[in-house]
Parts: sequence; C-alpha cells; structure tokens
Amino acid sequence: MLHEITHALAGRRHAHDAIWRTIARRIGSSGQRTVAPEAPTVEPAWIGTCTAGHALTRHRRPAGVRSCSGCSPRFDDRFLLTWTYRGRRLAVVGSRVRVTTAGRWTGAVGTVRRVAHARSHLAVPGADRLLTVPFEHAEEV
Repeated sequence: MLHEITHALAGRRHAHDAIWRTIARRIGSSGQRTVAPEAPTVEPAWIGTCTAGHALTRHRRPAGVRSCSGCSPRFDDRFLLTWTYRGRRLAVVGSRVRVTTAGRWTGAVGTVRRVAHARSHLAVPGADRLLTVPFEHAEEV
C-alpha cells in the first residue's frame, strides 16, 4: 500500500527513480520496487490451464484466445488455455447455460452472446433483451 501511496505523492514523472525512493523511505516504505515474497497476496480470480497441465493466473479477465507459453513460445492451438473464474469453468460465447440465481429468470436456459468482466450476457427466450448474469450464477447445460 505504501508503494502506491508513494506513486501518488511523487507524481507520474518519478516512476521508481531516486525521488520516488526518497519519498517512499520518508513515509515508512522500504523503497523497493517489488513486494517481499512473504507478503500477503490476493488470490487471482482467473486460472488458465493448458493441455499439459501448466497453470497461468490473472486478476483480470483474459482477452482473446491464448496458448501456453511454457509449451510453445509462439501461439500454438495444441496448447490452448482453458479458463476458470473462481474455480468454475467459464461458459464461452455460443454455449448454453441455466440461470441459477433466485428471481424471475431462475432455471431459464439461454445462449451466451457476450462475456464481460465478471458476467455473461444471455439470450433467453421470452426476454426482450439480453440478461446479464454473474458467472457464478450461470451453469453450463
């Protein structure tokens, strides 16, 4: 946290230079660019797994199709990553899902038309527009 406060105090021009380090030490930070390995971390929401079993983690939703860089330095469709969000496999565009959240659309089955940051947008028969459903409330059928 002190690292980020230092950025706010130092300004954009001082990314990690001597002035940035001086301010960091003044407010009680170590002045290091990286965090100590034993510091607490936030568990990433996204985990990509390749066909060989390697795992790649992300805090933000991955954009586009990716392959495992550990298996091939260039894109290779033999090593595509399958993504999970908080332990659940992500329904891709075109797949059919059931709404599991309580409410008017409980149990409705629809087709995924779009995938946003943490939600799927579903085309459901009887709905006049796309339904927006959090990933954890849409199970693949």
